[in-house]
Amino acid sequence: MTIEKRQNVSIVLNALVVCFVIYSSIFNLIEDGWGFFQYYTELSNLFGGITSAICLYHFIARKRGKIDKIPGWCTEFKFYAVCCLMLTFLVVVTVLAPEKGGWYGYRTMLFGKTSICTHFLTPLTITASFIFFDTENIKKSPFRAIIPTLLYAVVVIILNVARLLTGPYFFLHVYEQPIYMTLVWMVVILGIDALIVLVISKLKKHFTPKNS
Repeated sequence: MTIEKRQNVSIVLNALVVCFVIYSSIFNLIEDGWGFFQYYTELSNLFGGITSAICLYHFIARKRGKIDKIPGWCTEFKFYAVCCLMLTFLVVVTVLAPEKGGWYGYRTMLFGKTSICTHFLTPLTITASFIFFDTENIKKSPFRAIIPTLLYAVVVIILNVARLLTGPYFFLHVYEQPIYMTLVWMVVILGIDALIVLVISKLKKHFTPKNS
């Protein structure tokens, strides 16, 4: 596939991500109100939607000849969003859906009215667009992509300790489990995040055109 065709597919996929996020965010904001903003899933989807919209703007501007190249920060932030969304996807598949119980858990967590976007379509679409079709690569250390997840964990744990928030995920219930279990969960999730960052950065390097 030529670079131009890859860029055209990337435009379509980024537009789809924006549509998925708008759809799911509107419904979930109506349903959850301000509680919407406590969930890593919702925040990572918003992050992905915003970065995809910014990339989409620059991709279209390049196609029309208004700019020569995509700003490096644009690619960096999209990479961070991709890693956050893949963490969402993997935690749902390996932890949250099984915790809800068998097929019912997977059906509700992956194929519900809005969860089909937040937990399934948005993570996979933005990841595919970034790895296979965006023609720019990241320039800085990929492990900076762990920072958003680390910030979320620190803030949410502090709010839980202060009893200003409960959860919102069972492994963040600091008063309903031993302290060491909260720490174990944090190490495991941050370890998964680091592995995601490493794998995606390697795949991105492999599939990015050499002259990018």
